[in-house]
Amino acid sequence: MANDKLKVKRGSKQVENQLCSATSPNSSPFVPLDILSPLPSCVVWQLLSYLDTDSIVSLAGVNIILRQLVIARFNLTMSLPITPSFANYLMQNPYSHNKSILRLRVSNLSPDYIKQDTMGHSSHVQQLPISKQLLLINLSSLTTLCLHLEQTENVDISSYRLAFLALLQSTGVFKQLTKLHLTTFKSFLLNLLPENFGSNFMKDALSVDKLVITLSGEQSTKEKEENTEDYRKGLENFVSMVKARKFVLNIGNEPSTKKIVKILSYDYIQCFELVAPCNFQAKLKMSRVRELNMSTIGQNCPVQPASHQLGKCVLDWRMVRDGCPRLKVFGGVNVKVFKEIRAKKKKEQEFMKKVRSRTVRVGKHRRRLRCAECEGCKKSNCGKCRNCKDMKMFGGKGTGRQACEGRKC
Repeated sequence: MANDKLKVKRGSKQVENQLCSATSPNSSPFVPLDILSPLPSCVVWQLLSYLDTDSIVSLAGVNIILRQLVIARFNLTMSLPITPSFANYLMQNPYSHNKSILRLRVSNLSPDYIKQDTMGHSSHVQQLPISKQLLLINLSSLTTLCLHLEQTENVDISSYRLAFLALLQSTGVFKQLTKLHLTTFKSFLLNLLPENFGSNFMKDALSVDKLVITLSGEQSTKEKEENTEDYRKGLENFVSMVKARKFVLNIGNEPSTKKIVKILSYDYIQCFELVAPCNFQAKLKMSRVRELNMSTIGQNCPVQPASHQLGKCVLDWRMVRDGCPRLKVFGGVNVKVFKEIRAKKKKEQEFMKKVRSRTVRVGKHRRRLRCAECEGCKKSNCGKCRNCKDMKMFGGKGTGRQACEGRKC
């Protein structure tokens, strides 16, 4: 059934790890075969320049020979700030930072004066500012970036992170990406309002092929003071600026248990995936979207939490159908099939409503009246079945008091 298509995701870590994984179920990377191992190293080396990131990572997982060839040319994954293990590796291999990096993860961003107080007896490379660490590594082949802007109430740290985003924009890092996963908090969206900074410091980040935004469920004391109107305004403004072909929006919770109706409108998205609480309601206006998938984290469900309903939880179908004229898939179900299931369910509900309206109480029992419209009601008594033979009109005792078996409503 269509209701089974609405999956429940309890933890945000599971969603985050899934979105930051190397391979994507929606992509179709090159499937490496073991027959590539006997090829000369120069041939495989040249082949790597024609493959995308997912295909290169898949090639590195075939066997040890191919993995060594891939690692000799690329750093598959790297984290900023530089970890102690990578710093020790650089001390042994000083020129390893020249190898191209395919996937980069940036987290725990903080100003240099805060960072130096916590570094202690670390290596020289780790004591460098993160901006210099970024310029030290080779980002010419970078295609995937996971950027984590954790919750903080320090004004200096928040300003530093905005400046770091501007650095990525000015150096052209955002422009060469195909996938970007940004984990942040709800109040961050207010920085993108036209009256504040707008989208100038991360304009290219909103135009990548696949954009994943995770709004954490944590709330600071400042966010609790903000009203739901600011949250609605910030979210609507942010979605209107997105120009990615694939967009994934993961919302940890809503600031209020009541429905906050939002209007999400943009004309660039073709595939939209939403992970949000059940009470997340929005009116979509997407002229190009063809595939719309949604998942629920199981919070504030308007129906029974044990049976989430596709078309009611997270997104109401009535608020989607008019604004998405090209929609082909809704919640993993073909739109035509979903409409048929919805019409069948509506017909069953109308039938049950008529049944309840024709139910009367007779003493301690309930008795259902005939509809006088179906084929069974229009038939006459056959006089041959067991119930007819019990009737007095056919010479029976009349103790059963049941209708003819052929006249069942």
